[in-house]
Amino acid sequence: MGCNLVIGYGNLERQDDGVAFHVVNRLRRRLAQKPLASDDDGLSRLGCGTDSVFIPQLVPELIETVASYDRVIFVDAHVPADLPELACTRLYPGDGMALFSHHMHPAMLLGILKALWDREPLGHLLAIQGCRFDRGRRLSTKTAALVAPAAEMILELLATLPEPAAGQKS
Repeated sequence: MGCNLVIGYGNLERQDDGVAFHVVNRLRRRLAQKPLASDDDGLSRLGCGTDSVFIPQLVPELIETVASYDRVIFVDAHVPADLPELACTRLYPGDGMALFSHHMHPAMLLGILKALWDREPLGHLLAIQGCRFDRGRRLSTKTAALVAPAAEMILELLATLPEPAAGQKS
């Protein structure tokens, strides 16, 4: 299956904005991995296979970490009503602007990686519809119901992604 990284990001203190934390932990349980504590981003325990982390926002400092992986799946909350509840899109380096409330769009991070390191991991963004973004840690009922399907969607995506060709930079 190659080396895969799932990066969940958002704000745990803003209700549905923290949905990616719950998706990452659901995925970790399905992969027989220890769930992350709310104060643990998971970055200190990366290896190969399928790793997952949860961070507040995407920052350029992640480039070195992302460069080690063949595939990267970003997980975040979304608010546009015209998107499906679970919207998974393929990312291409440099495409996209800051469409969500975080400082850097995942495609921008991949674009910087390609420009600086000539690495191009296969990227996807799984956006999960959020309903409430007030202060608090409790997910809305609607968004909480999307956690398990989102984790399953990631597992299905990982199972169907092509293997990188031998010797090829992904």
